[in-house]
Amino acid sequence: MEDRLTEIFRELTADVRLTPDEKDRIRAVLAAAISDAPVEAVRSGSSLRRLGLVLDRLTAALRGAGRPAFAALSICSLLAVSGGVAYAADGALPGETLYPVKVGVLEELRSLVTLSPAAKADWETTRAERRLEEAEKLAQTGRLDEPTRQDIDRRLKIHVDEARKQISGLEAGGQVRAAAESGSHLEGSLRRHGRLLDDAAAQGKAPAGLINRLADSAKTEAENAS
Repeated sequence: MEDRLTEIFRELTADVRLTPDEKDRIRAVLAAAISDAPVEAVRSGSSLRRLGLVLDRLTAALRGAGRPAFAALSICSLLAVSGGVAYAADGALPGETLYPVKVGVLEELRSLVTLSPAAKADWETTRAERRLEEAEKLAQTGRLDEPTRQDIDRRLKIHVDEARKQISGLEAGGQVRAAAESGSHLEGSLRRHGRLLDDAAAQGKAPAGLINRLADSAKTEAENAS
């Protein structure tokens, strides 16, 4: 299996030429991912988590570059985590072993195969919804802490910005109705989850300040999307 993955990766990247800057960025991201992973993580068998963390960081480093190497990496990574692991990862929450695989591999691969601007806007809206739903679940079980809130907030902004970018592209291309529908979907979703987070804060199972800050972020992004 490993030999076959190597062969597929080489075929897909045969004509890829990275710039010196991109090579430096990849090298830096890999070095950081490796240095941040404790030896105990390897010994305990959490290699899937390390894979997801590395890919998640690579995604952030190469986001927007449109490089074929990233597509090849994602495809090979999906093959590596296919089947039951991919199914399990889809329901993972922040802090859980398979969460980096969920956001750094599975969701990114779907982004690659989502082609039209309207579909991309809807998918990024769905990803924003997922981040807020994850926050709600963590808040309901008392597992939402400040580092997790910051990470969810960061990812939320990335998804919303990408959705807005696609909506702007629809408007520029004269697809006014599609842009309006995507914009309405984005705004409505953010407002709804802002209210749900307010409800979660009122339940008192997690620090209200943390939840309120996420709720405020969702509402602010909704205002900007209107």
